[in-house]
Amino acid sequence: MTERDMTTQTVTVILLCYSGFVAVVGSQGITDCGCTSGCSYPPIPCVTRCITGRDGGFCHRRNIALGRPTEQTGSFNDTAFCPPPDPHFGRNVCGVKSGSLAVDGDADHNYWHGSCTHTIPYNNNTARWSVNLGDSHVISHVVIHTDDDQPSAFKTFQLFVSDQWCQNWTAQAGGHLVADITCVQPLTGSNLTILSPPGPINNYQPVLDLCEVLVYDCSDFWFGSKCDKRCHCHNMSEVCHKVTGHCLSGCAAGRAGADCQMINVALDRKAVQSSTYTGSVCVSKTSPQCATSAGQAVDGDTRSINGSCSYTASGQPSSSWSVDLEKTRDIHSFRIYNNKHHLDYLRGFKVTVDGAACYQASTTVTPSAVIDFNCTDVISGSNVSILLPSALQGQHILSLCEVEVYECDDFKYGLDCEATCSCNDVAEVCNKTTGYCRSGCPPGLTGQSCTQGCPSGHYGLNCSGVCGHCAGGSACNTVTGKCPDGLCDGLWAGYRCHDCRKGTYPRDGRCEPCLTCDDDDCDIRGRCQRGCRAGYRGNMCNETCANNTYGANCWFQCGACHNNVDCDVHTGSCAGGCESGFTGQLCQNCTAGLYGEGCNMTCGRCSNTNVCEKDTGRCPSGCQQNFDGDTCTDCVVGRYGPMCTKVCGHCLYGENCDRTSGTCTRGCQDGWKGRMCLACRQGYYGQTCFACGHCLGNVTCNMTSGLCPGNCDPGWTSNYCNQGCPNGYYGDNCTLECGNCADSVMCNNIDGSCPASGCAPGYKGTLCTTECPTGFYGTNCEFPCGMCLNNAVCNKTSGLCPDGQCQDGYQPPRCHGGCPFGTNGIHCRHPCDQCLDQHCDIETGRCNNSNCAPGWTGDLCMTATSPSQSTIQPWGIALAVLLPLLTVVGVGVALWWKCRRGQKGHSDQEMANVRRPPLHNIR
Repeated sequence: MTERDMTTQTVTVILLCYSGFVAVVGSQGITDCGCTSGCSYPPIPCVTRCITGRDGGFCHRRNIALGRPTEQTGSFNDTAFCPPPDPHFGRNVCGVKSGSLAVDGDADHNYWHGSCTHTIPYNNNTARWSVNLGDSHVISHVVIHTDDDQPSAFKTFQLFVSDQWCQNWTAQAGGHLVADITCVQPLTGSNLTILSPPGPINNYQPVLDLCEVLVYDCSDFWFGSKCDKRCHCHNMSEVCHKVTGHCLSGCAAGRAGADCQMINVALDRKAVQSSTYTGSVCVSKTSPQCATSAGQAVDGDTRSINGSCSYTASGQPSSSWSVDLEKTRDIHSFRIYNNKHHLDYLRGFKVTVDGAACYQASTTVTPSAVIDFNCTDVISGSNVSILLPSALQGQHILSLCEVEVYECDDFKYGLDCEATCSCNDVAEVCNKTTGYCRSGCPPGLTGQSCTQGCPSGHYGLNCSGVCGHCAGGSACNTVTGKCPDGLCDGLWAGYRCHDCRKGTYPRDGRCEPCLTCDDDDCDIRGRCQRGCRAGYRGNMCNETCANNTYGANCWFQCGACHNNVDCDVHTGSCAGGCESGFTGQLCQNCTAGLYGEGCNMTCGRCSNTNVCEKDTGRCPSGCQQNFDGDTCTDCVVGRYGPMCTKVCGHCLYGENCDRTSGTCTRGCQDGWKGRMCLACRQGYYGQTCFACGHCLGNVTCNMTSGLCPGNCDPGWTSNYCNQGCPNGYYGDNCTLECGNCADSVMCNNIDGSCPASGCAPGYKGTLCTTECPTGFYGTNCEFPCGMCLNNAVCNKTSGLCPDGQCQDGYQPPRCHGGCPFGTNGIHCRHPCDQCLDQHCDIETGRCNNSNCAPGWTGDLCMTATSPSQSTIQPWGIALAVLLPLLTVVGVGVALWWKCRRGQKGHSDQEMANVRRPPLHNIR
């Protein structure tokens, strides 16, 4: 799409029906629509898929071989060789592989998916396949998809178009699956033939395995060997030449060049000039034929007639004309249509781009009617000026009928815009002069315009990838970096042969084996991942074991080889045998009966066998009889001697005696003496040294029998004088009877004394055998009896009066203390109500001081007085005032006294209650 086209606001669409396609006509030209939906208007690619038989970004290439009749030299039947089904594909298609499979539209490279043809080899004859294209076509581009099962050495093709040689193709080492072939020149014909001649390697019989053959013809309105250029004819319905792009009707407005790929970017732009001619030639100054403005030189009219050319005024010292291109352009190509009537006007003109010199015409040669020229160098700018220098003699009138400034169409570049951009970003418009791509070159290409293949040994984006180590030094694929047939040199591996095989690592440009690594597994730096093989150590396992070590990573210490010779670094074996005391292939085991680091220590008395653990001397199955300890070198407790057969004495704390001498190093148990603690001490007897009893006079018992030579000490009895007196007896021979000890506690078996609790109530004395004297009772007879009736004696144990009878004025049961305040008589049953202070004699009931309460008289204040006698005298009034006060005081004193007496009586009662009557020994 031209810039002018893209700025057009009104779009007219006309559908033209042609045979087999739909042409869409718009302001941008005619497009043969090959999209499944929605048509493609360059430079916008097709947004959907292409219809069957079309491809390219704009679906502008037609595969004219699709579905056409084919022939080949025999069709192979591979049923007998059919492998198991491919689970990912779902099924294998085996059988006759006819030539039509190469034009079925399926380019699957897997032969066993059933979409590839296969010819039959005939005694080293050439294999042949052809397709009938029907009509005659101009053919220059063919793409062949081959199968991935056939070696690249078998892929050599010769292509012919109707018996005209097109091109030869041989797969590069690396197994290219796609042959993209351009004929040496466009050829016209109605069939394509592919031949595979016998090969030089082992004179193999040729076959053709073709998965898909695409013969391209450009869609109408496209041209070029790759059909990548669009026609821009003046007649919009004209189909340009599909190879050259030539238009019989000439180029569309604003287009130029043999293939119309150059765009006039000055057309209809704003132009200005230094002055404008206004002559008297025209009758009407407003007539279009009289127009001489600067814009007349960019109106698209190239004729040299009035109204189509610009003129500057005459008589000016210099003249200039310029056009604004609106944005920066890469300027290098011009065409100027000179005024045929005044060719000499442009003699010596000069062209600048943004003030920079572009072109200088001769000042002596008259220019031609059409002037084509290029800038000396490509200049970027947005303003183009044409000048007539002031030094030029003669008229300085600048007359221009048309000025065309050319820029290549998008995606085209070069002086003639014949080259196509080849950028990594397919949507990028490259530099229209040099072809430079800001996004860089696609994989496999390099150079300023991305037209050069990668140098040998490089591949990929910007050719930055370095080929791996391909077999035989072959070059890798410049796009993918894959080596021919995937074969790598030497020990190299991987998709691009950059990696070393398992068990090797890269070093100095080659793969070195990880010979000494465990499992041959090392990293890219040669460091072993799982350690070293036996006999080696270090990160790279390239150091032999030293310092008397052996085994994987030299982790093991050699045994005791004879004469201290190093063991085998791989197995650890001692070639010259073992040192004395060692045995085994590795000389790491002690001879039977020895242990320790130097196998110089003798095993203890191990059970069943004398073999003990080499390192510790421990006996795995325990010790022999009478032996103990981890190493079975100690006697069991209580044994000593060479074979632990002797019995130890009675050592202190039950410790074992000395294993050799039997001596008790810390002394003897109680009752034993001697170095070996086998004899009884004085005061002990018998085989077990029992302690002697209590012989009379502290005499030692018989050392053998334990019998006392005489009687026992007081308090002891039995033949051995080791038993105390029976309960209730004490003294010599336990003949004396105990007294009345409190709480029935037994008396001392020696002297008969009662313990600290003292005597039972009613008894006293050291032996508690003396009864309380008359008038006393209780523990140790310390309490006096109360005021019993008729002076009776209280109970010596409890202190109770006989039948609980007390003298008048005392309370039972022990009759201690007087009556409570205000009472008297037997058992304090009578009140002293008629006494003035309610206090009377506790025995007789007489009022104290014979003071009766008002209204009473007599010794006992029991007689009521007459009314006259009760007249209150003055002293009576005073007495009446003082009496309540005295009463309160008296009551307080009485209560205090009662409380005290009550407490003592209560204490006596409690003591009486806790005492038990004396025990009477029953003989």
